[in-house]
Amino acid sequence: MKKIFTLILSLALVQAFGQTPAIVMQVVSSAGGYYKDVASGLNISWTIGEPVIETIKSADNSVILTQGFQQGNLFTTDVPNTDLPSLNFRMYPNPTINKVWFEVNNQKAKGDFLVEVYDITGRKMITQNLGQFEDQALKEFSVATLRSGIYLVKVRIGNYNSDVIKLIKE
Repeated sequence: MKKIFTLILSLALVQAFGQTPAIVMQVVSSAGGYYKDVASGLNISWTIGEPVIETIKSADNSVILTQGFQQGNLFTTDVPNTDLPSLNFRMYPNPTINKVWFEVNNQKAKGDFLVEVYDITGRKMITQNLGQFEDQALKEFSVATLRSGIYLVKVRIGNYNSDVIKLIKE
C-alpha cells in the first residue's frame, strides 16, 4: 500500500510541478539585442560574434537544428529575368582631374545619354543627361565638382545599361 501511495503521489507531483522539455531558440554570442514594436509589428533581432555555427539534420530530414547567424524560416523568392541589353563603352582618362570622355560602340542604342556617379558608399553624387546618343559618339563629362577620391560610374542609353566602372578623381 505504501508503494502505491508513493507512486501516485510522485506522479501527481510530476504532473503538477513538472515541465516538459521544450525547444527554444537560443543564441550564444558576445553581444546582441531584440526590439519589438507592437503597433507596426516590427521585430528586430541582432547578434555579434557567434562562435558556434552548424546545421544538423536527421537521417530522413524530418528534424533540422540550425545554429548561428539567427537562421530563421526558409523561404524562396523568384528573381525576375531582366535581360536588358548591355552597353559597351570606354571611359578615359582614368584617373582624371576635371573631365572624362565616353566612347560608346553600340549601333543599336538610341535615346538619352544618362550618366550617374556614385561615391564609394553608394550615395548618388551626379546625375546628368548628356543629350541624345548618336552612333559611336564621344561624349564629354565634367567631374570638376567632385572631390578627389574613388567613384562608381554607370551609363544608360535608352534601354541599354552599362556595367559599373570605377573612376578615380585626382
